[in-house]
Amino acid sequence: MATRSLRRAGKLVPQDQVQLLHKSRGLTRQAIEILPEGAYRRSVRRLDYPDLPRARLAFRLLQAEGADGAMPPQPVATALDQLSASRQRSILQIVARIPTGDVAAPGALAVVPPTANLQNRRWEALGPGNIGGRTRTILVDPTSPDTIWAGSAGGGVWRTDNGGQNWSPVDDFMANLAITSLVMDPTDRNRIYAATGEGFGALDAIQGGGIFQTRDQTTWSRIEATGAKNFQSINRLAISSDGKVLLAATNSGLWRSEDENRANWQQVLRDKVADVKFHPTDPNKAIAGSLEVGQAWVSVDGGRTWTASNHDQPWMRRVEVCYTAADPNVVYASVENESGQIWRSSDGGLTFVQRRSLNADNKPANYLGDQGWYGNVIWAGDPTNADFVVVGGVDLWRSLDGGDTLVDMSSWWSAQSAHADHHVIVAHPDFDGVNSRIVFFGNDGGVNKADDIRSVGSDPNPPRISGWKQLNNTFGVTQFYHAAVNERGVIVAGAQDNGTLAFQPEAGSERWISIFGGDGGFCAADPSDPKVFYGEYV
Repeated sequence: MATRSLRRAGKLVPQDQVQLLHKSRGLTRQAIEILPEGAYRRSVRRLDYPDLPRARLAFRLLQAEGADGAMPPQPVATALDQLSASRQRSILQIVARIPTGDVAAPGALAVVPPTANLQNRRWEALGPGNIGGRTRTILVDPTSPDTIWAGSAGGGVWRTDNGGQNWSPVDDFMANLAITSLVMDPTDRNRIYAATGEGFGALDAIQGGGIFQTRDQTTWSRIEATGAKNFQSINRLAISSDGKVLLAATNSGLWRSEDENRANWQQVLRDKVADVKFHPTDPNKAIAGSLEVGQAWVSVDGGRTWTASNHDQPWMRRVEVCYTAADPNVVYASVENESGQIWRSSDGGLTFVQRRSLNADNKPANYLGDQGWYGNVIWAGDPTNADFVVVGGVDLWRSLDGGDTLVDMSSWWSAQSAHADHHVIVAHPDFDGVNSRIVFFGNDGGVNKADDIRSVGSDPNPPRISGWKQLNNTFGVTQFYHAAVNERGVIVAGAQDNGTLAFQPEAGSERWISIFGGDGGFCAADPSDPKVFYGEYV
């Protein structure tokens, strides 16, 4: 059936534009009709300026490499020297009960003793504590679920001990703050691993520096064996149910370590890998999804060897995978094909069958939009129902029939809903599908929470806002590109996917306001008129 034109604000939206907005942003006809004018105009403009993530990755590689193809070491040494100097000039502090360091070394994070002098601190955090930023990983303590760690793609590891009422940075002086994945050793909750460096080709991505770990939730250090070039872009970590094997999905392939100190690593897949998951109870089984070649792989020997999955149609580019909590033999894949396709396996990931992935209009849901390379996640963590699936791309969508039909459960264009561009979905440790249905979401706007994953965003009409909670309380990870300040102390700043924001001294760090949505850029303050500011949209 051809897509019909529609009217919004009394004007006709051409048929081809309706179709493009549906495919690129996952917007239903009803959503297009009521979309706020600013969001509508930005969405239309995006149609003429598509993202080119893989071309960007290739260009960046050419920029970074020398004539011999090797990464020049001098910029790294210079950065470390600058960081050491800045630490020596500052009086540092203890944050989140975790000491910061005062020496920058390529392989370690030094510790400041608790007796450090804190009297002469000269810096004050201005936030924003109420806006958030790109969050690619969330880790909930299984025995103390009010303790949560969140990893920001540009702002490091943050921790809350009261369920998100407020957050503190774990260590602002870690050698790398581009956190992409956090996993806890299931046999030792004090041992946590943190991966760094996004490999998805985004303009705002930051190069990583390997894998860091803590064995006491206090002292963090880099695993020296991961300081090499192969670990500069780590997209996901996975640890086996017995805690023995750690897998790292990177842009240089899939890497495996099984020794206690993680000193030895073997490359077990050569293709770029976006996602990897261990079976929830069997340490011998694991699944992985590609970043670029449209493939999933299965291992039955703890990640030593891998077999490509079978599917009767070709897949394209990025693939995200998950085991179902109700029956781990059932595995789902979210494939970048055609703005998002859901595939299902009943044999642990060996063979996949495509689901219909249709919206309420009986058309492809297009849940990934044109950004499946960037925001792509799938979750099936309800232990009572293997057909209950949630997928995330630009927005979040819910299915009760194993991915055949989807209903949107968030609206990226409403400040009362979950933010756009989803990267991680994590269930509360007590989630049982009956008495507890709490789920956490990490996206470009920080951390969101749903007290009931079955009913959140179930409004009869968009926007889908019911039940959504924002946990960006002192979670200061907004990625700014530029800022300007006037004589009254008002700051305007352009941020990644959080628009152009403003800080007003009388309001404080928890009440930044949005001036313009989308992505921000350079800003300026008029020196002759304190009421005039300038911002930029990408």
